[in-house]
Amino acid sequence: MRVTFYLAHSYARIIYAFRYDKETGALGKRTDFVSLIHGAGIPDGAAMDSKGGYWCAVHALRRKVARCQLIFKISFPSR
Repeated sequence: MRVTFYLAHSYARIIYAFRYDKETGALGKRTDFVSLIHGAGIPDGAAMDSKGGYWCAVHALRRKVARCQLIFKISFPSR
């Protein structure tokens, strides 16, 4: 069975997607799922919901990102 494996690379500011074979554990070719370069934010932890939606925490989000929909935003006071 083939599924998608996601990797949020915080330093590169890109979320990668790989085809993943559950039977063999093999990863396929890496593709850019979402790019957050040019100051858009820093991707961090993520989860998949029961409908296959990908949810990702993004630090320092400063602009809308193509292919993404901002559902809600939580601001924390920081120094």
